Amino acid sequence: MLLTFLPLAFPVKANIEGAGLELPFTHVPFIESFEGTWCPPCMQNMHPAFERLYEHDWNPHDHPVHIVEIHLGSYDPLTVDDGIEVASYYSVTGIPTYVVDGGYAIQVGASNPDSAYEKLCSDINSAGKRSVPKIHMLVSSAIRGRTLKATVKIYNPGSKEFSGLLTVYVVEDNVTAYSSVTGQDETFRFVLRKVLAFNSFTMIQPDSISSEYFQWGIPSSYNSKNIIVVAAIRDIETKFYIQSACSIEGRKEITVERHPEKVSIGEEITIVAKVKGVFEKEIETVKLQYSFNGETNEMEMTRAGPLEYRATIPGFDTCGTLTYKVTVYTTDGKSFSSKQESVEVM
Repeated sequence: MLLTFLPLAFPVKANIEGAGLELPFTHVPFIESFEGTWCPPCMQNMHPAFERLYEHDWNPHDHPVHIVEIHLGSYDPLTVDDGIEVASYYSVTGIPTYVVDGGYAIQVGASNPDSAYEKLCSDINSAGKRSVPKIHMLVSSAIRGRTLKATVKIYNPGSKEFSGLLTVYVVEDNVTAYSSVTGQDETFRFVLRKVLAFNSFTMIQPDSISSEYFQWGIPSSYNSKNIIVVAAIRDIETKFYIQSACSIEGRKEITVERHPEKVSIGEEITIVAKVKGVFEKEIETVKLQYSFNGETNEMEMTRAGPLEYRATIPGFDTCGTLTYKVTVYTTDGKSFSSKQESVEVM
Protein backbone atom coordinates (compact mmCIF):
# COMPACT_ATOMS: atom_id res chain seq x y z
CA MET A 1 0.00 0.00 0.00
CA LEU A 2 1.23 3.47 -0.88
CA LEU A 3 0.87 5.89 2.03
CA THR A 4 0.67 9.66 2.17
CA PHE A 5 2.61 11.49 4.82
CA LEU A 6 0.14 13.98 6.25
CA PRO A 7 1.09 17.50 7.34
CA LEU A 8 1.21 18.50 10.98
CA ALA A 9 -2.12 19.54 12.45
CA PHE A 10 -0.77 22.98 13.37
CA PRO A 11 2.17 23.63 11.04
CA VAL A 12 4.60 26.35 12.03
CA LYS A 13 5.65 28.63 9.18
CA ALA A 14 9.35 28.25 8.46
CA ASN A 15 11.71 31.19 8.34
CA ILE A 16 12.96 30.96 4.76
CA GLU A 17 15.19 34.03 4.85
CA GLY A 18 18.41 33.01 3.12
CA ALA A 19 16.83 29.95 1.50
CA GLY A 20 17.75 29.46 -2.15
CA LEU A 21 20.40 27.81 -4.27
CA GLU A 22 24.03 28.66 -3.53
CA LEU A 23 25.76 28.30 -6.88
CA PRO A 24 28.24 27.34 -8.22
CA PHE A 25 28.04 23.58 -7.70
CA THR A 26 30.61 20.87 -8.35
CA HIS A 27 28.08 19.18 -10.65
CA VAL A 28 24.42 19.46 -11.61
CA PRO A 29 22.44 17.64 -8.87
CA PHE A 30 19.63 15.25 -9.82
CA ILE A 31 16.27 14.87 -8.06
CA GLU A 32 13.68 12.13 -8.44
CA SER A 33 10.49 13.37 -6.77
CA PHE A 34 7.67 10.93 -6.02
CA GLU A 35 4.28 12.61 -5.83
CA GLY A 36 0.57 12.18 -6.58
CA THR A 37 -2.24 14.39 -7.85
CA TRP A 38 -4.50 12.75 -5.21
CA CYS A 39 -2.11 13.19 -2.28
CA PRO A 40 -2.91 16.14 0.09
CA PRO A 41 0.62 16.74 1.47
CA CYS A 42 1.99 16.47 -2.08
CA MET A 43 -0.36 19.06 -3.54
CA GLN A 44 -0.58 21.35 -0.51
CA ASN A 45 3.07 21.31 0.58
CA MET A 46 5.63 19.66 -1.71
CA HIS A 47 4.17 20.81 -5.03
CA PRO A 48 4.20 24.50 -3.93
CA ALA A 49 7.79 24.06 -2.70
CA PHE A 50 8.95 22.95 -6.15
CA GLU A 51 6.90 25.74 -7.76
CA ARG A 52 8.77 28.25 -5.60
CA LEU A 53 12.07 26.71 -6.71
CA TYR A 54 11.05 27.13 -10.37
CA GLU A 55 9.95 30.70 -9.74
CA HIS A 56 12.92 31.98 -7.73
CA ASP A 57 15.91 29.73 -8.44
CA TRP A 58 15.42 28.49 -11.98
CA ASN A 59 17.22 29.21 -15.24
CA PRO A 60 15.09 27.74 -18.06
CA HIS A 61 18.08 27.52 -20.42
CA ASP A 62 20.67 26.18 -17.98
CA HIS A 63 19.06 24.18 -15.20
CA PRO A 64 20.88 24.45 -11.83
CA VAL A 65 19.43 21.05 -10.89
CA HIS A 66 17.62 18.43 -12.94
CA ILE A 67 14.29 17.22 -11.62
CA VAL A 68 12.09 14.29 -12.64
CA GLU A 69 8.59 14.16 -11.17
CA ILE A 70 7.41 10.55 -10.78
CA HIS A 71 3.72 10.09 -10.08
CA LEU A 72 2.38 7.14 -8.11
CA GLY A 73 -1.06 5.79 -7.29
CA SER A 74 -3.83 4.13 -9.27
CA TYR A 75 -5.91 7.31 -9.06
CA ASP A 76 -3.20 9.43 -10.64
CA PRO A 77 -3.53 9.85 -14.45
CA LEU A 78 0.19 10.66 -14.69
CA THR A 79 1.36 7.33 -13.23
CA VAL A 80 3.38 5.10 -15.58
CA ASP A 81 4.66 1.57 -15.00
CA ASP A 82 8.28 2.69 -15.35
CA GLY A 83 7.79 5.10 -12.46
CA ILE A 84 6.46 2.34 -10.23
CA GLU A 85 9.64 0.35 -10.92
CA VAL A 86 11.86 3.32 -10.04
CA ALA A 87 9.92 3.78 -6.79
CA SER A 88 10.45 0.10 -6.03
CA TYR A 89 14.21 0.50 -6.50
CA TYR A 90 14.25 3.23 -3.84
CA SER A 91 11.77 1.33 -1.60
CA VAL A 92 9.36 4.26 -1.64
CA THR A 93 6.41 3.39 0.61
CA GLY A 94 4.81 6.82 0.97
CA ILE A 95 4.57 10.16 -0.77
CA PRO A 96 5.71 12.86 -1.04
CA THR A 97 9.28 11.58 -1.16
CA TYR A 98 12.22 12.97 -3.08
CA VAL A 99 15.66 11.50 -3.62
CA VAL A 100 18.66 13.75 -4.31
CA ASP A 101 21.58 12.37 -6.33
CA GLY A 102 20.31 8.81 -6.10
CA GLY A 103 20.26 8.60 -2.31
CA TYR A 104 22.75 11.19 -1.08
CA ALA A 105 19.75 12.89 0.55
CA ILE A 106 16.20 11.56 0.93
CA GLN A 107 13.24 13.58 2.19
CA VAL A 108 10.00 11.86 3.21
CA GLY A 109 6.91 13.97 3.87
CA ALA A 110 6.28 17.71 3.93
CA SER A 111 4.61 19.65 6.74
CA ASN A 112 4.12 22.99 4.97
CA PRO A 113 5.28 24.72 1.75
CA ASP A 114 7.79 27.03 3.44
CA SER A 115 9.69 24.40 5.38
CA ALA A 116 9.53 22.04 2.40
CA TYR A 117 11.14 24.69 0.17
CA GLU A 118 13.80 25.44 2.78
CA LYS A 119 14.67 21.74 3.15
CA LEU A 120 14.64 21.24 -0.63
CA CYS A 121 17.15 24.06 -1.16
CA SER A 122 19.29 22.81 1.72
CA ASP A 123 19.43 19.29 0.27
CA ILE A 124 20.26 20.57 -3.22
CA ASN A 125 23.01 22.85 -1.88
CA SER A 126 24.51 20.07 0.21
CA ALA A 127 24.56 17.68 -2.74
CA GLY A 128 25.83 20.32 -5.15
CA LYS A 129 28.79 21.29 -2.95
CA ARG A 130 30.14 17.80 -2.33
CA SER A 131 33.31 16.53 -3.99
CA VAL A 132 32.61 14.25 -6.97
CA PRO A 133 34.66 12.70 -9.80
CA LYS A 134 34.90 15.15 -12.71
CA ILE A 135 32.59 13.90 -15.44
CA HIS A 136 30.84 15.97 -18.13
CA MET A 137 27.58 15.11 -19.89
CA LEU A 138 25.66 16.35 -22.92
CA VAL A 139 22.20 15.21 -24.01
CA SER A 140 20.74 15.95 -27.44
CA SER A 141 17.46 14.87 -28.97
CA ALA A 142 15.48 15.14 -32.18
CA ILE A 143 11.84 14.31 -32.90
CA ARG A 144 10.66 13.26 -36.35
CA GLY A 145 6.93 12.67 -36.43
CA ARG A 146 6.30 10.75 -33.22
CA THR A 147 9.79 9.19 -33.01
CA LEU A 148 12.27 10.49 -30.47
CA LYS A 149 15.98 9.92 -31.03
CA ALA A 150 18.36 10.84 -28.23
CA THR A 151 22.12 10.84 -27.76
CA VAL A 152 23.86 10.92 -24.39
CA LYS A 153 27.55 11.81 -24.47
CA ILE A 154 29.77 11.39 -21.42
CA TYR A 155 33.27 12.85 -21.25
CA ASN A 156 35.90 11.61 -18.83
CA PRO A 157 38.66 14.26 -18.68
CA GLY A 158 40.64 12.35 -16.06
CA SER A 159 43.74 10.18 -16.31
CA LYS A 160 41.97 7.02 -15.10
CA GLU A 161 39.07 5.06 -16.55
CA PHE A 162 35.67 5.76 -15.05
CA SER A 163 32.94 3.20 -14.40
CA GLY A 164 29.40 4.46 -13.83
CA LEU A 165 25.72 3.61 -13.99
CA LEU A 166 23.70 5.58 -16.52
CA THR A 167 20.02 6.49 -16.15
CA VAL A 168 18.05 8.16 -18.95
CA TYR A 169 14.50 9.45 -18.52
CA VAL A 170 12.03 10.97 -20.96
CA VAL A 171 9.91 13.65 -19.28
CA GLU A 172 7.13 15.95 -20.43
CA ASP A 173 7.12 19.51 -19.16
CA ASN A 174 4.08 21.63 -18.29
CA VAL A 175 1.58 18.79 -18.10
CA THR A 176 -1.97 19.67 -17.05
CA ALA A 177 -3.89 17.18 -14.92
CA TYR A 178 -6.82 17.30 -12.52
CA SER A 179 -6.07 17.11 -8.80
CA SER A 180 -8.77 15.81 -6.48
CA VAL A 181 -7.04 17.70 -3.66
CA THR A 182 -7.33 21.18 -5.15
CA GLY A 183 -10.46 20.39 -7.16
CA GLN A 184 -9.00 21.86 -10.36
CA ASP A 185 -6.46 21.32 -13.12
CA GLU A 186 -2.85 21.84 -12.06
CA THR A 187 0.37 22.16 -14.02
CA PHE A 188 3.16 19.66 -13.37
CA ARG A 189 6.80 20.03 -14.45
CA PHE A 190 9.15 17.38 -15.86
CA VAL A 191 6.75 14.44 -15.49
CA LEU A 192 8.24 11.00 -16.12
CA ARG A 193 6.93 9.40 -19.31
CA LYS A 194 9.51 6.70 -20.10
CA VAL A 195 12.69 5.15 -18.71
CA LEU A 196 15.16 4.57 -21.55
CA ALA A 197 17.93 3.27 -19.28
CA PHE A 198 18.26 2.67 -15.56
CA ASN A 199 21.59 1.94 -13.90
CA SER A 200 23.09 0.83 -17.21
CA PHE A 201 26.81 0.03 -16.78
CA THR A 202 29.11 2.41 -18.64
CA MET A 203 32.90 2.48 -18.77
CA ILE A 204 34.76 5.51 -20.16
CA GLN A 205 38.47 5.52 -20.92
CA PRO A 206 40.70 8.42 -19.77
CA ASP A 207 40.30 11.65 -21.77
CA SER A 208 37.60 9.99 -23.87
CA ILE A 209 33.97 10.47 -24.84
CA SER A 210 31.38 7.69 -24.69
CA SER A 211 28.12 8.01 -26.66
CA GLU A 212 24.87 6.14 -26.03
CA TYR A 213 21.93 6.21 -28.47
CA PHE A 214 18.21 5.76 -27.75
CA GLN A 215 14.95 5.73 -29.69
CA TRP A 216 11.34 5.80 -28.51
CA GLY A 217 7.90 6.15 -30.06
CA ILE A 218 6.03 9.03 -28.39
CA PRO A 219 2.37 8.16 -27.61
CA SER A 220 -0.15 10.43 -29.31
CA SER A 221 -1.51 11.62 -25.94
CA TYR A 222 1.83 13.30 -25.08
CA ASN A 223 2.78 16.76 -26.32
CA SER A 224 5.95 16.13 -28.34
CA LYS A 225 6.88 19.84 -28.17
CA ASN A 226 7.32 19.52 -24.40
CA ILE A 227 9.32 16.28 -24.44
CA ILE A 228 12.76 16.50 -22.78
CA VAL A 229 15.43 13.84 -22.25
CA VAL A 230 17.17 13.88 -18.85
CA ALA A 231 20.23 11.76 -18.06
CA ALA A 232 22.32 11.20 -14.96
CA ILE A 233 25.27 8.99 -14.11
CA ARG A 234 26.17 7.35 -10.80
CA ASP A 235 29.57 6.62 -9.38
CA ILE A 236 29.65 2.82 -9.40
CA GLU A 237 31.26 2.77 -5.94
CA THR A 238 29.06 5.18 -3.97
CA LYS A 239 25.95 4.65 -6.16
CA PHE A 240 25.31 8.40 -5.91
CA TYR A 241 24.73 10.47 -9.03
CA ILE A 242 27.71 12.69 -9.81
CA GLN A 243 26.48 14.48 -12.93
CA SER A 244 23.28 15.12 -14.87
CA ALA A 245 22.22 16.86 -18.07
CA CYS A 246 19.15 17.41 -20.23
CA SER A 247 18.37 17.95 -23.89
CA ILE A 248 17.48 21.63 -23.40
CA GLU A 249 21.12 22.40 -22.56
CA GLY A 250 22.47 20.02 -25.21
CA ARG A 251 21.36 22.15 -28.16
CA LYS A 252 24.26 23.45 -30.21
CA GLU A 253 24.30 27.21 -29.85
CA ILE A 254 26.72 30.11 -30.26
CA THR A 255 26.08 33.32 -28.34
CA VAL A 256 27.94 36.26 -29.85
CA GLU A 257 28.87 39.52 -28.10
CA ARG A 258 30.33 42.61 -29.76
CA HIS A 259 32.57 45.18 -28.06
CA PRO A 260 31.88 48.03 -28.41
CA GLU A 261 28.18 47.90 -29.28
CA LYS A 262 28.41 51.09 -31.38
CA VAL A 263 31.38 51.23 -33.75
CA SER A 264 33.18 54.35 -34.95
CA ILE A 265 35.53 54.76 -37.91
CA GLY A 266 39.01 53.46 -37.07
CA GLU A 267 37.82 51.58 -33.99
CA GLU A 268 38.74 47.92 -33.45
CA ILE A 269 35.83 45.51 -32.94
CA THR A 270 36.17 42.55 -30.58
CA ILE A 271 33.86 39.58 -31.12
CA VAL A 272 33.36 37.10 -28.27
CA ALA A 273 31.66 33.75 -28.96
CA LYS A 274 30.33 31.44 -26.24
CA VAL A 275 29.64 27.89 -27.42
CA LYS A 276 27.13 25.35 -26.04
CA GLY A 277 26.19 21.80 -26.98
CA VAL A 278 29.68 20.37 -27.57
CA PHE A 279 32.65 19.40 -25.46
CA GLU A 280 35.81 21.46 -25.88
CA LYS A 281 37.57 18.27 -26.89
CA GLU A 282 35.26 18.02 -29.93
CA ILE A 283 36.10 21.48 -31.30
CA GLU A 284 38.60 21.55 -34.15
CA THR A 285 38.57 25.31 -34.72
CA VAL A 286 36.32 28.35 -34.40
CA LYS A 287 36.28 30.95 -37.17
CA LEU A 288 34.87 34.44 -37.58
CA GLN A 289 33.58 35.33 -41.04
CA TYR A 290 32.89 38.99 -41.72
CA SER A 291 32.11 41.26 -44.64
CA PHE A 292 32.46 45.03 -44.95
CA ASN A 293 31.30 46.97 -48.00
CA GLY A 294 31.44 43.88 -50.20
CA GLU A 295 34.85 42.60 -49.04
CA THR A 296 34.76 39.25 -47.22
CA ASN A 297 37.34 38.00 -44.73
CA GLU A 298 37.81 35.11 -42.30
CA MET A 299 39.97 34.71 -39.21
CA GLU A 300 40.52 31.99 -36.63
CA MET A 301 39.31 32.87 -33.16
CA THR A 302 41.46 32.42 -30.05
CA ARG A 303 40.32 30.46 -27.02
CA ALA A 304 39.61 32.91 -24.17
CA GLY A 305 38.18 30.46 -21.62
CA PRO A 306 36.13 27.27 -21.37
CA LEU A 307 34.03 27.18 -24.58
CA GLU A 308 34.68 30.90 -25.11
CA TYR A 309 36.50 32.31 -28.15
CA ARG A 310 37.61 35.81 -29.13
CA ALA A 311 38.78 37.68 -32.25
CA THR A 312 39.44 41.34 -33.04
CA ILE A 313 38.53 42.95 -36.36
CA PRO A 314 40.79 45.91 -37.34
CA GLY A 315 39.15 49.30 -37.58
CA PHE A 316 37.75 50.57 -40.90
CA ASP A 317 38.62 53.98 -42.38
CA THR A 318 35.22 54.55 -44.01
CA CYS A 319 31.55 54.27 -43.07
CA GLY A 320 29.68 51.12 -44.01
CA THR A 321 27.87 48.01 -42.87
CA LEU A 322 29.77 45.22 -41.14
CA THR A 323 28.14 41.77 -41.17
CA TYR A 324 29.59 38.81 -39.30
CA LYS A 325 28.94 35.30 -37.98
CA VAL A 326 30.87 32.65 -36.05
CA THR A 327 31.26 29.04 -37.19
CA VAL A 328 32.40 26.13 -35.01
CA TYR A 329 34.09 23.23 -36.81
CA THR A 330 34.11 19.93 -34.91
CA THR A 331 36.47 16.96 -35.07
CA ASP A 332 33.84 14.80 -36.81
CA GLY A 333 33.93 17.07 -39.87
CA LYS A 334 30.69 18.89 -39.07
CA SER A 335 30.03 22.54 -38.29
CA PHE A 336 27.39 24.91 -36.96
CA SER A 337 27.12 28.69 -37.06
CA SER A 338 25.65 31.61 -35.19
CA LYS A 339 23.04 33.78 -36.86
CA GLN A 340 24.47 36.56 -39.01
CA GLU A 341 24.59 39.94 -37.30
CA SER A 342 25.39 43.42 -38.55
CA VAL A 343 26.44 46.85 -37.28
CA GLU A 344 26.86 50.24 -38.90
CA VAL A 345 30.35 51.75 -38.78
CA MET A 346 29.79 55.49 -38.37
